[in-house]
Amino acid sequence: MMLNRIEKIVYNFPINYLDSIKQFAILGRIFESSKNYKKDNTQVLLSTLSHKSSPVTEFKLVHQSHSSIQFILSDESIAYEFGENIFINEKSNNKEHLGLEEFFKILTPKLGQVDHTGILISKNRLDENTWKNLIGKLGCQSNLYSYPTGEDWPFLLPATEIEFSTEIIDFSQKRLPKFELVYVKERCPVTIQIDMETQFTKSELENLLPEPLGFCFTGLGQYFRSVYVNTSWPGFILRFDLRYKEEGSVHSWNSGQWLVEEGLRLK
Repeated sequence: MMLNRIEKIVYNFPINYLDSIKQFAILGRIFESSKNYKKDNTQVLLSTLSHKSSPVTEFKLVHQSHSSIQFILSDESIAYEFGENIFINEKSNNKEHLGLEEFFKILTPKLGQVDHTGILISKNRLDENTWKNLIGKLGCQSNLYSYPTGEDWPFLLPATEIEFSTEIIDFSQKRLPKFELVYVKERCPVTIQIDMETQFTKSELENLLPEPLGFCFTGLGQYFRSVYVNTSWPGFILRFDLRYKEEGSVHSWNSGQWLVEEGLRLK
């Protein structure tokens, strides 16, 4: 019997904005090094696991005025949606940020697999009780784990039906793309993040994305460098987190082992 769990995480971007179709095509080119496929107005990021697992991550162009993120269950119903309550109908266009096409031209030759996508939400958009209820709801319908060092950064991992009903114990493969929820108390714009593996060294990314264009978060600068990217889609700012070139292939982060063994499964 199929369990009613989260099968898809879907990012919906409005098609009725200038350059939507062009930018969506560029986004697809950025994803080309990931395990993915394209169908019509949909870009799908499949799990890197060799066996069937969920959720997959989708990016879609839709005929609506606002952006949204939906968590779709196996019976096709919507478990939860970040909609107009989160993605207000405003566009962010900062002259100090890269455009999506410029980002593509500079970085695509050495971009790799998407490690995770996610959303950053501040307390002024989502109150603490709603946040706690949301985490409980999503945890009952997926393999959701707390961030081991205590921040409000839970991660949802792709998993098989058996791993959903029991626990993840296999860390022999990359378990990507993950999905991250970030909750902060400071007022800030809603941010969609796309974290990617790259073939760039730390020094190469520092040269390509010097401050203030590129930056590192406190305590995470040894792992990746970040950059904000402008799009025409309303309601959020887009941030790419670019991981430095690694010598090994499977390790405790990309296999999910650190999150599973050091974090707490949230239900």
